[in-house]
Amino acid sequence: MIEKSGRPAVVMLSIAEYERLQALGDVYWGEKAKQALVKGLMGAEQTLRRLQARIDAPA
Repeated sequence: MIEKSGRPAVVMLSIAEYERLQALGDVYWGEKAKQALVKGLMGAEQTLRRLQARIDAPA
């Protein structure tokens, strides 16, 4: 770990470790996508309503 101004700023990994972590992420998101398909996906109208509600929500 490399620090900048006394705080962690950068982590260096080997290419092999980076690729291993990338593969883990791919598996995780692949499983999440499968779960979404099993539960059912939102239609276009429902998606638009949900996005609009988030845009209109107070910050």
